[in-house]
Amino acid sequence: MMNPEYDSFGDTNSEFETAWAELALNRVSENPEERISKVDTFKEQLKVVSKGQDFEDKIDETQMIRFLRAGNWDLKHSMAIFLRHMEHTRKFLPYMGGSGFPSEIEHVYREKLVWVSPYRDQQGRRVLLLRLGKWNPDTITSKQLYTATSHLFQMMSFEPKTQVSGIVILGDLVGFGMKQLGSLGLEEMKCCGDFLSGGFPLWVRKLLFINNPKAFDILFSVLNPFLGERIKNNVKFFGKDIAKLLTELPKEVLPEDLQGTSSEKDFDASMKAVKDMEQKLKDNLANTEKLSKIFKK
Repeated sequence: MMNPEYDSFGDTNSEFETAWAELALNRVSENPEERISKVDTFKEQLKVVSKGQDFEDKIDETQMIRFLRAGNWDLKHSMAIFLRHMEHTRKFLPYMGGSGFPSEIEHVYREKLVWVSPYRDQQGRRVLLLRLGKWNPDTITSKQLYTATSHLFQMMSFEPKTQVSGIVILGDLVGFGMKQLGSLGLEEMKCCGDFLSGGFPLWVRKLLFINNPKAFDILFSVLNPFLGERIKNNVKFFGKDIAKLLTELPKEVLPEDLQGTSSEKDFDASMKAVKDMEQKLKDNLANTEKLSKIFKK
């Protein structure tokens, strides 16, 4: 266990201090002595699967490590995740960037519908807060909300520490009703389920819900069949029991209305960071789209 700590977004330092090196070993079976050989083997496997098509300018070593960590450095599992992500991209590309990049959908972030705490929790995890009950579908489309969230996931997935620790998603559902429910279609549920169940190379350690009303039970019953068993086993509903939520997450990552200590500056930190990373997000999405056309099962 760690103390909740402030950790600025965008850290790409791949050399871990002792505590994080131990966490990497325990969480994702990372052995620094095997890193080079496993990256080289993964690259050779990609050459085989690509059947001679050129791909090396579209994925570098740091990106390969992202998939290896998502697969616990198991080569077979990591390749399966890579191919699953390629399939997810082919199926759901419009949701990944189709509504624009951060500067184009800044209004979604300014509504504070989705943001990532700059504090890591006691297990080193990033925490993403999604406030579906505050979402007005008349002014922000479901695709815009999904795209804004996807960009935050991409940003987090570039961080070596987050590749190891994973993330927690907290859905605050106060105010969620039939208006929001009626604005989320089956395709969004399929996309979300696939994303959370291996379609994206980042560990979702927990999926938590607070202030969940009966209307959300209907939505979750639609989503549930599209979720894999691992994520299903890590879903928790807290109802209105904030005290119980606080046994799961520290106050530092929560807003005041959830008895946390996060400030306005904390809310805006992830918006600023994702905007600053816009060109990297564009390049990554363009390369992923090209890779998805090369790597087909």
